[in-house]
Amino acid sequence: MVRLTWDFRDPLSGAAYRSFLSYSLSVASWLCFIVEVDSIPSPKASRLLERLEPWRVESQFVLEWPGSARVYSDDPVLRYKFEYNAEIVDVIASETSEIYEWQSPVLPSDPHLLRRDESVWLGTTITEYWSWLELLPGELEELSDSLPEVGRMLVPGPR
Repeated sequence: MVRLTWDFRDPLSGAAYRSFLSYSLSVASWLCFIVEVDSIPSPKASRLLERLEPWRVESQFVLEWPGSARVYSDDPVLRYKFEYNAEIVDVIASETSEIYEWQSPVLPSDPHLLRRDESVWLGTTITEYWSWLELLPGELEELSDSLPEVGRMLVPGPR
């Protein structure tokens, strides 16, 4: 099935960010993010990882992830994958108030939400201040009906 990319023209923050995280529970099954292997995590990043640990499914070394790749280095990064659920949303909402707070080394970077089949639903490349959705037919309308303020933030992405 064809997925269309929709970019966020404004950063998700505040109440819209929290509402979006809650809404995403109806679509996403997995939360993933990246931790640089050669950096020492901040106390905030360490606390976040500790709080999310009960739902960790795996962590693996990777050279690419949605929207990014290690182009100038062969050194892998560590990609964490968690079961996405309401408790995770509560943890994320208590530790962050906007999508672009996910900056290494303060927090892990490039959070992305995957569907059950592991296809991308939300992708981010935080260093580029880029976040997007990969939506199936009808999903934009469902999202916009449920969260009009978020729907107004989306613009067509690259085809």
